[in-house]
Amino acid sequence: NNGSTILKEALDKPFMQILENVGVNPNDIYNKIKENNFNVIYNALENKFEPISKTKVIDPTAVVITSLKNAVSIAGILLTTTSLIINEFTFEGGVRDLERKIAEICRKYATFMVTGEKFKDICKENITDYLGHHRYKTLDIFKGGKVGQVVALAVYGEIVGTTMIVEASLSEGKGQLLLTGKPGEMMQESSKIAYSLLKTRAKDWGIPYSKIKDTNIHLSIPSSGSGVEGPSAGITMTTAMVSAFTGIPVREYLGMTGEISLSGKVYPIGGVRDKIIAGSRVGLKECIIPKDNEDDLWDLPQEVKNVVKIHLVETIDEVLSIALQSPLKPLEKSGKSENKETKKSSAQKKKSKSEKK
Repeated sequence: NNGSTILKEALDKPFMQILENVGVNPNDIYNKIKENNFNVIYNALENKFEPISKTKVIDPTAVVITSLKNAVSIAGILLTTTSLIINEFTFEGGVRDLERKIAEICRKYATFMVTGEKFKDICKENITDYLGHHRYKTLDIFKGGKVGQVVALAVYGEIVGTTMIVEASLSEGKGQLLLTGKPGEMMQESSKIAYSLLKTRAKDWGIPYSKIKDTNIHLSIPSSGSGVEGPSAGITMTTAMVSAFTGIPVREYLGMTGEISLSGKVYPIGGVRDKIIAGSRVGLKECIIPKDNEDDLWDLPQEVKNVVKIHLVETIDEVLSIALQSPLKPLEKSGKSENKETKKSSAQKKKSKSEKK
């Protein structure tokens, strides 16, 4: 079941002798390991294998599975229906669950043939009769446009892009930061940096420091337990917290990825191509990525570029100006204007009093 373990045990002994004992000519075979995460492969095997990164499928309707061609044709499963199955019933990086769902439909078709019942071609209106209720409603989930809720672009297993919701909520307390969703060490560090940056730049973003001091922040990352880990959620967490404190909603159909520093600089991250492709799959129209990752867009498919607008940013202020639906108003400027107005009104009052005298 674990090719990496078997090969490790084999390589601990004279490899050629083992092949000779089982009557195998080394020139006639080659070894391969199928893994989505290169970190699980033993170091002893690194010089024996060459990693191959597969190109991800952009449009599910373009997938043609040779072994399922006849079944799909016989059961009346249209390519548009296949896309519907992927987006609302399986929603996975591979095709294993898709094969199971199509096999389930084929079994029902076989039952109808035996019983003499009429089998209708599957479409959006009757697909639930064969596969049950929808498991995913991607476009509704990742639409966004709410206060304290941001769509994050991420990767899991190093080669599979995905999307998840980062949500921030506030409650009365003593300025504590709470993280849920089984985040890893890197994501915990990113949240601490984002929180420190929030306190440092609070006045610039129109947030009274006393409000932060008397408020607990709860950051929820529901999908982080599915293998997502890495320094790329800093700008997402910062945006979610600023939106929650200011009450300004985030723009709709917008996703982002990028790490943040204590000075507000946006650092480059990995997996940009796969993240943007994952965002396009769930209907995102705009993506924010670090400026330093611009060179990573060279192999992004043109069909994705046509539907997703990409914003390149260098600072957190650029991120907030793009992500939030209305601009932030610094407290210092508003305070100065208020002081001028109060001085002006007090001067007018003194003048009117002197005139009365």
